[in-house]
Amino acid sequence: MQLALQQFGNVINALRKTGESSGSEKRRHNRIEIQAQVKMAALAGGKIVRFYTSLTQDLSVAGIGLFQYSAMESGEEFLVRLPTTAEEEAESDLLVTCRTTFCRPVAEGLFKLGAGFISIADAKMLAALEAREQDQLARIQKSIMGS
Repeated sequence: MQLALQQFGNVINALRKTGESSGSEKRRHNRIEIQAQVKMAALAGGKIVRFYTSLTQDLSVAGIGLFQYSAMESGEEFLVRLPTTAEEEAESDLLVTCRTTFCRPVAEGLFKLGAGFISIADAKMLAALEAREQDQLARIQKSIMGS
């Protein structure tokens, strides 16, 4: 699966607002180096099992490079929420299902992960992700406020 060029452009524009970018590499698909925080969700059996944030390293129309705190096995699937500047989108973000192609340690507690895009996640998956985020916020608020 590849992002449409318009989607890819909108994601790059949005990430540039929150991160630094430079250059590109010669690979199967040109990659744009861009560092920005993105929200992710680990999947198991097609269901969200946890969510967290990662730092992008680079992005292409077919995949993404990330830095994160935990290792993943090759073939594991996850969701990444990519911001976009598209005004015609009902949502301002793209929720993309990805498959890990490699993961290696780069420092203590820091892993470099490469992944390919599989598909744009459906509305049901987006709703599940948002519900999990709201549940986590409620738990945090409860633990801070007591009761």
